[in-house]
Amino acid sequence: MLAAAVLARHSFGPTTPAGFFDLKRSDGTVRPLFGLQGGRTDVVDFSFGGRVDVWRDRLLAFANVLVPPNRDGVRADAIPTVGLEAIF
Repeated sequence: MLAAAVLARHSFGPTTPAGFFDLKRSDGTVRPLFGLQGGRTDVVDFSFGGRVDVWRDRLLAFANVLVPPNRDGVRADAIPTVGLEAIF
């Protein structure tokens, strides 16, 4: 079985106050720490994957990957997940 999904979360307001991550550098400029911005985040992910019957409809194996199409928040480029599901 193959699956695809769009997962999203939209914040009602900013996660931190303006300038929260700003840091004064040795050359006098002010830049955000690690490039973090404190504004409102709109997190969107695409999920692609599949599931395979391993044993008598009681043991299933799955593999998925989450891919972010935008850069809001601190996230990896791709997040793979694999595992087994047991049905009792």
